[in-house]
Amino acid sequence: MNSLQGRFECMEKKQKIFLALLVFFLYLIPTFIQYSFDENFRISGVFLGLPRVLSGDEPHYLATIYSIAEDLDLDLENNYTDTYYNNQTDAGAIYSNTQGIEGAGRHCMYHGIGKGELCFPGHPIGMPLVFSIFLFPFANSTFLESAAIYLMMIVSVLTLFLLYKILKHYGASERHAIIVTLIWAFATPIWFYSKSLWPATLLMFLTTLSFYFFFVRKKFLPSSLLMSVAFVANYPMAILAGAKAFLLAKKKKFRGLAVFSIPIAITVAVTIIYTNLVIKVGHVPLRQLDTVGVGNIFFGLPALIFSPKFGLLVFSPILIFSLLGFREFYREHKDEAVWLALSFVFTWLLYSSVSYLASGIASFGPRYFVPFLPLFALPFMQWFKSNKNKYLWWLFLAVLAYSLLLNLAAVLFYPAFWDREVWWLASKVLIGA
Repeated sequence: MNSLQGRFECMEKKQKIFLALLVFFLYLIPTFIQYSFDENFRISGVFLGLPRVLSGDEPHYLATIYSIAEDLDLDLENNYTDTYYNNQTDAGAIYSNTQGIEGAGRHCMYHGIGKGELCFPGHPIGMPLVFSIFLFPFANSTFLESAAIYLMMIVSVLTLFLLYKILKHYGASERHAIIVTLIWAFATPIWFYSKSLWPATLLMFLTTLSFYFFFVRKKFLPSSLLMSVAFVANYPMAILAGAKAFLLAKKKKFRGLAVFSIPIAITVAVTIIYTNLVIKVGHVPLRQLDTVGVGNIFFGLPALIFSPKFGLLVFSPILIFSLLGFREFYREHKDEAVWLALSFVFTWLLYSSVSYLASGIASFGPRYFVPFLPLFALPFMQWFKSNKNKYLWWLFLAVLAYSLLLNLAAVLFYPAFWDREVWWLASKVLIGA
């Protein structure tokens, strides 16, 4: 391990650029691997092509991006008009209300066909709003779908670069920063979500950049603006903003608290007003508003961590070592550690207490925790650079090998991991053999 770290320490600038390009291409190549499906949604073929959205809610986000990019307004009444899906199909033929899609040859969640009402997708508008700014050149084009995926991939790579800079700021040597960044790039679900249209990847970038401005640069206004965008993209992100406000209030930095809180408060108010107006004009079926129920929190708490379908440690076991390094991280960087702990715990409690969320609800691995993933690298780094126990090193190497294999398989064979137990593909291979 020390010899490997030494090689990274001696890397020249050109070698670092080469390594960055290698990461980029390793993220890029899997986007060309596509699968076709029969009418029973079983894999019928593999081919090379431009990336497409996968399943779940992604088509709805895509429809909203199309609507904003084409119309340059926030009138969501026409979201499902002239929206291309599968790089060729008018969404009017395959969208059913807001509850599902039907598309021959696609891996998708099928909820039945309705009468195709035009209505608001029922999902936060933040990610489509941000992406439409960059994707309007593809308006009225079938290539907007693929362009959106590639934009998400670029966001992932930028997040990794930002993580590298943050690690160096918090005392990581060159070799530690590079190694930990590479581990996070390929041994966590960041890799998988880089080729999807889930907002989780954008939230990850916004959370990491906001952390950088708040804790590294001590710039509260940029951090607040970033968290405001994150809130519009996913309302539970208010928890992360609240944890930062708590730290400012605890230290009696009331001026900083005002600078940080006012933009977020305005954003929350505008979002509530806008959503209320949308509901009043009938774009959102009321059945979507009354189905969120509180479930058994004692099921959700362990499930979100240990479930073989979506458990955080099952898909990111490398985070065990983040836990081992958290005590030292707290000693050296108390504010950052308190914020990370508060944000994670309260987000964990929220999702575990909502019944339909605590059951995973159609995703790959722990998508609710993806926004936190880069920042878990900070306590991991504390363990990584100080561990002297050779048995823990062997355990680390075994866990790392498992994590790399799992995430590589998920990126290349994504249908086998979509809303399935982590060992489902392995069982099929063994049975076939």
